[in-house]
Amino acid sequence: MIALYIVAIVVVCGLVVFYFCWVTRKRKKTLEQLSSPKIEKQKKKKKNEKEEAEQQLERDLKAAEEEVVKEEKKIEAELEDFSLDEFSNASDVGDPHSFNGKTDFDIDESLFESKMEDYEKFLKEEQESHEIDDLSEDDQNDIDALMNFDFDKLKGKTREQVAEMIKDLSPTVQDFILNDIFERKNGED
Repeated sequence: MIALYIVAIVVVCGLVVFYFCWVTRKRKKTLEQLSSPKIEKQKKKKKNEKEEAEQQLERDLKAAEEEVVKEEKKIEAELEDFSLDEFSNASDVGDPHSFNGKTDFDIDESLFESKMEDYEKFLKEEQESHEIDDLSEDDQNDIDALMNFDFDKLKGKTREQVAEMIKDLSPTVQDFILNDIFERKNGED
């Protein structure tokens, strides 16, 4: 029986040695495969792809910057179209209300109104083209209410009358009109 135990112990020790030899051999094969030219090619390919992606990103950024510059120049050109340079050259220095030899009451009202209409049209187009998507619906409604509000109605009104006029608007818009716009209007008067 002792011989049987000895044989069992030798077999178990042999299996343990065989297992460790097998694991070592497998690791060597894995290391050889990792250092093989195929793996090196794959590493180089991934590196090249990463560099190409970075270059493409740089090209995209440059293109976006150029587009922004073009858009800014376009906006500047549009803003220059709305300048009132024809009214700015005062030839009569003695009269501060004189433009090109005419008093401010002699300026053609239709020309001034058409310039203002063009400017308002421009502002509306710009607002539509640059709508802010991250605003909540309430904020957007408040902005729309302010844009549609006729501030000319405030002329000659008291604070209580203005409060009565804007009672249907949201509290934020009411606060803005009463505290900011109305106070500035009174300061200008």
